[in-house]
Amino acid sequence: MSGHSRTSLHLQSTSLFGFLVRNRDLVLEMARRDIRERYADRLLGAFWAVFSPLFLMGVYVVVFNFIFRVRQSDIAHLPGDYTTLLLSGLIPWLVIQAVLSRAVVSISGQPSLVRQVAFPTAVLPIKTILSEAPLIVTTTLVFLVYHLAIVGLPHWTALLLPVYWMAFGLYVLGLCLLLSSLAVFLRDLNEMIVMVFSVGLFLSPIMYIPGATVGWLEWVFYLNPFSYPIWVHRDIAFFGSITNPTAWVGFAALTGLFLFVGLSVYRRVENRFGDVL
Repeated sequence: MSGHSRTSLHLQSTSLFGFLVRNRDLVLEMARRDIRERYADRLLGAFWAVFSPLFLMGVYVVVFNFIFRVRQSDIAHLPGDYTTLLLSGLIPWLVIQAVLSRAVVSISGQPSLVRQVAFPTAVLPIKTILSEAPLIVTTTLVFLVYHLAIVGLPHWTALLLPVYWMAFGLYVLGLCLLLSSLAVFLRDLNEMIVMVFSVGLFLSPIMYIPGATVGWLEWVFYLNPFSYPIWVHRDIAFFGSITNPTAWVGFAALTGLFLFVGLSVYRRVENRFGDVL
């Protein structure tokens, strides 16, 4: 492998920002191609990009709003109904699940690209974040329309949602780099991620009413790293204020931690991708 080309592929002294600037066109193009190819052989094409998240959101709303009924007295202190509360927590969870499920196989699933010396392999996990833009846009629009129709005008803090999603991109970027690189050597990691997400919905503060959960479950929420972007999104989209300062600090701290660990691990093992695959 060429020392010059391979050095440019590592995220070393050139920094992550430099890598993204140099490869921005490739990242954008691969994300667009990923979105197109995902639905290219489907009968209804890109319709599934809209229908799939709407269907999932609808199922969760029906199950937790009508089957497992919530007492009105439990939500009387909230600035909206239970569906709005549920959706405000569900949206970031769906995006986390979609991004990380695709990122974990982004490198191990593309051996021909990885073996090309001139190809910047870090583009593969990075583009999985942008490829979920339709999911973010669709679910956010559904939430805002529902809020407007049932609750009323969204809080002014909803204007901060684009800023939140940019911060969210950094939060998952480190995880994408970490999981995609480890999955090259740990082929069972994909199944492990599936298991984590199978139970993660019940171990995060998505469906639970704030202040109405048992003490030990609150501790589980704080130990769950996925709780923090959920809490921050809920503050912005549902409460319209910072109700959980710890979540904001934790979100920022976890973003830095994940970026540091993800970049460190990726730098150490990237040269071995071609040999293993």
